[in-house]
Amino acid sequence: MILPGATDTPTGVPGVVQAEWVDLLGELEAVKNAVTAAQARLTLALDEATRADEARQSIRAERQGRGVPNQVGAALRVSPHAGAGFVSTSRVWVTQMPHTFTALQSGVLSQWRATLLVRETSHLSLEHRALIDEEICGPTHLTELATMSTRRLIAR
Repeated sequence: MILPGATDTPTGVPGVVQAEWVDLLGELEAVKNAVTAAQARLTLALDEATRADEARQSIRAERQGRGVPNQVGAALRVSPHAGAGFVSTSRVWVTQMPHTFTALQSGVLSQWRATLLVRETSHLSLEHRALIDEEICGPTHLTELATMSTRRLIAR
């Protein structure tokens, strides 16, 4: 397979090679989404372990875990604010939206779309959020989810 560089894109590339590039892009996207799911699970484990350590050190509950967003932000090469957002979103994926998390983990759902599901359900009760999680990302809906536009996803 020919993989072009940024400036040396070959001319006259056969359509079959271009189709392979498109397939490779899709495969890489699925891997990227699975990596995001692994980062989310690891982020939540770090947060929980840090809070447990700080509780054993008798640090007040409201102060426990305060440094985790900074650590996550630095590790992900984003701001502490974005790190905090990833910590809270990861917590929702792992603990409240298991079907969304599984869709992200399997590569069907991108980080952006999984984050939109968290954002668009943030005002709901846990029961209603779980219902929407099942209705949109449940195992019987993955095929539809894979082809659904982002606009339609938000509308649902």
